[in-house]
Amino acid sequence: MKLKLGVEQIVLGDQQHINEICDEKRFHKVPGGALTAIRALTGDGLFTAYDSEMNWWVAHRLLVPAFGPIALRHMFDDMLDISSQMVLKWDRLGPEHEIECADDLTRLAFDTIGLCAFSYRFNEFYTDNAHPFAQQMADVLAESGRRVSRPGFVNDWVYRSSEQKRQENVKKMHELCDQIVTDRKKNPQPENKDLLNTMLNSVDKETGERLSDENIRFQMATFLVAGHETTSSTLSFTYYNLLKNPETLLKAQRQVDEVVGDNVLELQHLPKLTYLDACIKESLRLDSPITRWSVCPRQDTALQGKYEVKKDIQLVSNLKALHHDPTVWGDDHDEFKPERMLRSNFEKLPPHSWKPFGNGMRSCIGRGFAEQEMLINIALVLQRFQLQLADPTYKLELKSTLTIKPWNFRIKALRRAGKSLMVGIPGGVPAEVAKKHEQQHEQVQAAGASSAASLSIFFGGNTGTCEALAEDLRTKLADHGLNASIASLDTLTEHVPDQPTVIICSSYEGLPPDNAKKFVAWLEDTSSKKDFLKSVKFAVYGVGSSDWASTFHRIPKLVRGLMKKAGAEQIVDIGLSDVKSDLFGPWEDWVDQLIQALVESTGARILDILEETAIALPFSAYVDMLPALTPRQYSIASSSLEPSNNPQHKPHADIVSLCFDVHTSPALSGHGSFFGVTSTYLASRRIGDRVSCFVRLTNVGFRLPGSVETPVIMFAAGTGIAPMRAFLQEKAAIAKAGARKLGPAILFFGCRHPEKDFIYRNQLLEWEQQGVVKVVLAFSKGDTGPRYVQDAIWEHREEVAKMFVDGGKIYLCGSAARLAKSAAEVCKKVWCEKNGKSMGEAEQWLQSVKTDRYISDVY
Repeated sequence: MKLKLGVEQIVLGDQQHINEICDEKRFHKVPGGALTAIRALTGDGLFTAYDSEMNWWVAHRLLVPAFGPIALRHMFDDMLDISSQMVLKWDRLGPEHEIECADDLTRLAFDTIGLCAFSYRFNEFYTDNAHPFAQQMADVLAESGRRVSRPGFVNDWVYRSSEQKRQENVKKMHELCDQIVTDRKKNPQPENKDLLNTMLNSVDKETGERLSDENIRFQMATFLVAGHETTSSTLSFTYYNLLKNPETLLKAQRQVDEVVGDNVLELQHLPKLTYLDACIKESLRLDSPITRWSVCPRQDTALQGKYEVKKDIQLVSNLKALHHDPTVWGDDHDEFKPERMLRSNFEKLPPHSWKPFGNGMRSCIGRGFAEQEMLINIALVLQRFQLQLADPTYKLELKSTLTIKPWNFRIKALRRAGKSLMVGIPGGVPAEVAKKHEQQHEQVQAAGASSAASLSIFFGGNTGTCEALAEDLRTKLADHGLNASIASLDTLTEHVPDQPTVIICSSYEGLPPDNAKKFVAWLEDTSSKKDFLKSVKFAVYGVGSSDWASTFHRIPKLVRGLMKKAGAEQIVDIGLSDVKSDLFGPWEDWVDQLIQALVESTGARILDILEETAIALPFSAYVDMLPALTPRQYSIASSSLEPSNNPQHKPHADIVSLCFDVHTSPALSGHGSFFGVTSTYLASRRIGDRVSCFVRLTNVGFRLPGSVETPVIMFAAGTGIAPMRAFLQEKAAIAKAGARKLGPAILFFGCRHPEKDFIYRNQLLEWEQQGVVKVVLAFSKGDTGPRYVQDAIWEHREEVAKMFVDGGKIYLCGSAARLAKSAAEVCKKVWCEKNGKSMGEAEQWLQSVKTDRYISDVY
């Protein structure tokens, strides 16, 4: 469709054409429409600047790292703080209070960006009326949207007073931004890693320039506008879609229960909330708050090779049409189906089919910020509340300003049964404890800084993530008395140090990042020299995005291979992170391995040193050096329905059974033995001894089905038999009572040797004779039969498949790294065989049943 309304525009609405204009070599962004109007507020800020404005380039280079994965990690606690304020407010207002969803979510998003970006609290949840800045912003956005729909002379003559009011609001908003900057300059916070400090103190490495005070003002206004408007709209749409689709809401809530339970939400929970993430993405598809973005050709061109387009013509992407293109989304494109956004499906979409965050270099740099904030909020709300529409007959109404959002959308929030007022709310740390910890940390860092570097860290990356990881590693190494230097990877060229060397690197479309090009080229030229790096010990960590599947982690793997080829010795195997799923989980695991390898090169611990040397160390100092003990969790291996466990027929059993492995091994120091703390403690208890313990509720889903006739499939290895024994003891008690007929049950149990560690042997075989369960064994050191649980499952796949089709549930307990992974793979393989599908589709199936029919308890 071609329009000429002042500026000639061509509106595109299908994936084929929008995919073409996403080519940044041929097209560039042109802020148009309402974006032009709000330049009075945001000027040449990132959102509304033109490509020709140099401030955009400087700000982009400085601020992209400020929204990278490491920076977002530091913002997690502040985001959790603001969402906690919101859920407590909802809870205290009671289940009959009607919540104006868009209003409270706007307060949430506005408070969050203010605190995370500028360490400024607007305190929106502590006042009845919106903060003056928020109201001024709403008025400016509304009037800016109206101005672009009216002819210029009408704005100049008929709506002159409206424009004066708009400019007054802009002035007041700029004054507040300036005041925040002035306060920070008067009271510097050098330890603060927020966006404001980045803008005030950072220098662009390419030009040597800083951001001007004017541009900082524009950037602050930009982030306050873009950081709250789209997020609040998306959250409103997501809650609306969940409430209109109760079965989807139930799935989302079950995932929160499975991942978080009643615990305080933590950063490592977020990558596991895959279904919530899919709900957000699907809501963005159905109703994107940003309805369009525009580009212009860099030169005269032809779309699809046949539609001539001049250089100055705006090409407008109609996101509503794109996100409902039936050739991409099917005939059910108007339906809310988060499953299509689960990763296995999302990756199969044609390129540029889903574009709510814009495109390429000019896409929203706050995408990760918004996604993290929204996941936190939805998780906290679903953990605590049962939601319902205030008006069950409500149909979606839209309000349009800079974005679109639901209008008159009200909900009620009822606290779920069994949930306390403070469930999921993070507790505080006493100030004196926090201060003591900080002082100890500073002393360790100071001690490390006083000596020469014992390890070198080199980073290569364009967005700041690898450099931030390098800083994180240096801090962790200092905690272990290891001092490290940091430099860009290009400085390693021709100067590989004679000490442990850590390389943290990314790829950029399969090529080295800008600050690693020289090193990679040099390494490629010299790696053929035999034993050229023989004396070097190194470790490589790679960061990448699975969006670039064909070049995923290419450069880190190349560097690792070339250094090994040149004779260098790996300290630990290469570590890899995918920023699209979980950057920090693999990173933390890899750092632990690296530090352990470095420390184990001496094999010494503080107790070893005290035993072998004469050091006058106060006992209190020794205790401070020890890592804090954390509670060890064991699954109860018995049922309260078994009469011998509950002779008085109380609501809870008098006797519980535990199943655990007593861990012993040679000490790393080479002297004596190492004994597992908790297992050794329990093994040393005698009849009549008291045990320090507490009982926690298990995973909501890890319980026998409500109906005893439901088929039960169990996978267990080693002490993972514990909950399965409890299940079987309960089923045996029900069978003995004779009141109800049991459904079929099968147990796949793996251990090493049938004569040495076949635990609960007599009971399991007895229950099998009674018809309670079929037991299938796998002995890794046995002479016959399958060696591992996954092998046994495959041999009995016909039976397992039939039980599952008949409504059966799968329960798994064992090692996350071994049994959980291998059992999942064989189950996907069985599903593929039965359904004629691919492994990618099998992964989607597995994810879809994990909330209620494939339940794991792993360690």
